[in-house]
Amino acid sequence: MVHADPSTDAEDAASAIELATSLLVAARDLEPRRSRRRAARLARLLDDPASMGFSLALTDEVARIDDPARAVRRLADLVAAGGEPAFLGPLDRLALQVGVAAGQVAPRVVAGAVRRRLRHETAGVVLPAEEPAFTR
Repeated sequence: MVHADPSTDAEDAASAIELATSLLVAARDLEPRRSRRRAARLARLLDDPASMGFSLALTDEVARIDDPARAVRRLADLVAAGGEPAFLGPLDRLALQVGVAAGQVAPRVVAGAVRRRLRHETAGVVLPAEEPAFTR
């Protein structure tokens, strides 16, 4: 029976860790700025239970409502109940406030904008069921 040399195993492990670290750093350097911002926002979302709850409610209780007036009322209720969640940046917070105010006079426009924004934000995370691979 052949036994591995523990010092060689430790050196191999250290080399593997060093290589993995350098590959990760190189990959991050090549990643577009927009992707890094999205990843940071997603990390903030996952680290904050209130943000996660808001996001789930926005998806399940606003975007799925077919009646734009009802969807906008639910959006206003969510914002009133929890304010703007921590994972949102300043522009998204402003858009949320403007959406709630504009929803009073243009609910169809606001409800459509919410759906488009959710689709845009989840494009790299959520796979649409309409994809050919899923229809089989």
